[in-house]
Amino acid sequence: MNVMKKTIHLVFTFICCIACFGVSAQNLVKVTGVVYDKDVRDPLPGVSVSAVNTKNVTVTNVNGEFSINVEPNSALLFSYV
Repeated sequence: MNVMKKTIHLVFTFICCIACFGVSAQNLVKVTGVVYDKDVRDPLPGVSVSAVNTKNVTVTNVNGEFSINVEPNSALLFSYV
């Protein structure tokens, strides 16, 4: 393969990757919220929030707030130790 064909092939591959990323990113929704202690009603920092069956995870901040991008109709799992 000559240099010009390699360059065209790399550019085409890069464009395809960007296009695929853009399509998958369009299906995500941003979910935000605050996690509170059930009894005391204080915000809980350090709670792990994840979308079920994905590797998408975030942690609540010192005010118990979180934000996570998930696919529509995803279930969230909250974990606190």
